[in-house]
Amino acid sequence: MLNSTQKCTRSDLTSRASQATMSVDITPMPSTRSSKPVAPGSASSARDIRTHLGLTQTRMARLLGVSTRKMSELESPGSPPRPETRRRLTEIDRLSQALGEIMDAADLGPWLDTPNDAFEGSTPLQLVERGEIDRLWQMIHTVRTGQPG
Repeated sequence: MLNSTQKCTRSDLTSRASQATMSVDITPMPSTRSSKPVAPGSASSARDIRTHLGLTQTRMARLLGVSTRKMSELESPGSPPRPETRRRLTEIDRLSQALGEIMDAADLGPWLDTPNDAFEGSTPLQLVERGEIDRLWQMIHTVRTGQPG
């Protein structure tokens, strides 16, 4: 079971997601992100979330379901997002924070783009794009507790 100060590597996360009962040695890592959530809709929040996840504007746009041009606008001052985009941004921020609790921030971007056996070979980014973000939350729960959902 993970406590709030333990994190795992990308390969540990994949192993734990596919085999919840498997024992994995996890070493504590310092947090790289403030626990205070970014205010959704602020000009810097989209950029802050994207940077924390280690994503390009194109990949972050895919997560939000917007064009790359719209993503650029979201990162500019004076361009408030529509309610649906604001909701998605909040959802991705919460996911980012939860993933940051269980793995090193430097591994987040590559992990989102890596095919994962626990997701039948899909990448976590593909799950979000298909509206299956709940599968990522289930995996986070499994890693945190060491027991399947």
